[in-house]
Amino acid sequence: MSQLGIKVAGVVALVTGLALMARAQTLRVESAAPAPELDALFQRTNGWIGADGNYSVEVNAQRALWFFSDTWLGSVVNGRRTNATMVNNSVGVQTGRGAEARVEFHWKTNATGRAAAFFLPDDGHGWFWPVGGTMVGGRLHLFLWQMEKAEGPAAFGFRHAAVWHGEIAHPLDPPSQWRVRQTRLPFTELTKERHLIFGAAVLRHGEHVFIYGTEDRPKDRGFGRRMVLGRVPAQEITDFSRWRFFGDDEWVDDFRRASPLALRMASEYSVTALPGGAGFAAVTHDMLLSPDIVASTGPHPWGLWSKPVKLFTCLEAAWTKRNFCYAGKAHPWLSSSHELVVSYAANAHNFADVIRDARLYWPRFVRVSVKPDGPRAIQGSGPSR
Repeated sequence: MSQLGIKVAGVVALVTGLALMARAQTLRVESAAPAPELDALFQRTNGWIGADGNYSVEVNAQRALWFFSDTWLGSVVNGRRTNATMVNNSVGVQTGRGAEARVEFHWKTNATGRAAAFFLPDDGHGWFWPVGGTMVGGRLHLFLWQMEKAEGPAAFGFRHAAVWHGEIAHPLDPPSQWRVRQTRLPFTELTKERHLIFGAAVLRHGEHVFIYGTEDRPKDRGFGRRMVLGRVPAQEITDFSRWRFFGDDEWVDDFRRASPLALRMASEYSVTALPGGAGFAAVTHDMLLSPDIVASTGPHPWGLWSKPVKLFTCLEAAWTKRNFCYAGKAHPWLSSSHELVVSYAANAHNFADVIRDARLYWPRFVRVSVKPDGPRAIQGSGPSR
């Protein structure tokens, strides 16, 4: 797009936003506190001893699936991880709710008997981090970010290589029996000028599945990551010709025309429907490794999105400057009409710190009591249909 085109698009977005500002609501946070009873579901001293990512999909009223990225396996002794190894992803199967809830963890072993990631790329390149997913017609549809090594500090020495769609026909079966059909998603752009990635969040709403992603322009550091959005009729999610993308206030078939819907997005986030038809909430960590988890709200899955409101400040980042928090997202099947249940991950810039301090690198949960608030300024425009 030319510079003139960019300016014109910005003016159109502003005018559209001002016209619809009254429809953009924010949340008023009544209280926010850690949820140790949910943390405890994931605490182990042997075997699975921590992970990040922390995406979830409800299968039915008594079963939910958890999808983790980098996962520690080993033991925790005297607050320290010992004999620890890391695999690139793992799966948790939760049965029951409340006091009856239990989580079992699954990963694989290779031909030599060593621990291995649960999901492995069919093309043998790099590794997978599982991200957003949903159920359609009894099948699980899960997006898999294919990653590869890159230059950088230990905690950030990676980059995107591709995005894959994974389909599991029988998610009620034990994970050891799953067969994952992998199809490379054709809607990814990874160039020097633009990184366009989908799968960061998935929302099943009405007749459609909405697949959210991020746009990042490496040469333009002023804006950070921005929300982008695609959608497809739920029953046709595997037919890529049926996917459409929001671009210039309409749904278009060219993913490269996807327009930013909100600013200041983390690479992982969630978009969920609020109870009672009160709109939708996009939950994310604030940009630049901020310890703050924030939420924006809008009347439709595409917004218009309010400016973000702080939900919670993670505690671990205050322990030392070497710690940071990320991956904030809501889990609607755990939430209620007046409460958002949000998870996040806490890490350290040096892996040795994660080994020494076993309080880090677990799924952490927060209960946020919220109420709708009045209209606020919006972040950007959204399609009218």
